[in-house]
Amino acid sequence: MSEPKVEYRGPAATAIRQGSLLLFTNPGYQQPSPNELRAVLNAGGLTGATAAALVGVSARTLRKWTSGDRDIPYSAWRLLIISLGLALDGREPAAKNN
Repeated sequence: MSEPKVEYRGPAATAIRQGSLLLFTNPGYQQPSPNELRAVLNAGGLTGATAAALVGVSARTLRKWTSGDRDIPYSAWRLLIISLGLALDGREPAAKNN
């Protein structure tokens, strides 16, 4: 069975697993990989310094996340993907009432 992915096109074209964009409480949630973090930063046009400031960490900490030395905490990841409009809540869209 193939993993669903969200594709971004451009210089940093990398697939981001849909599971990494879900809420932590969703059983389908997956910890983002360093490649996915870099793809999100590129998709949002964020520099390391800007992204670090957005989530309240040092540029050094962000480099540890993007290099794979440390996993990005869920709260920082969620803040990034929400600010870029990429977050999924894992629920079906509500039906519109006509």
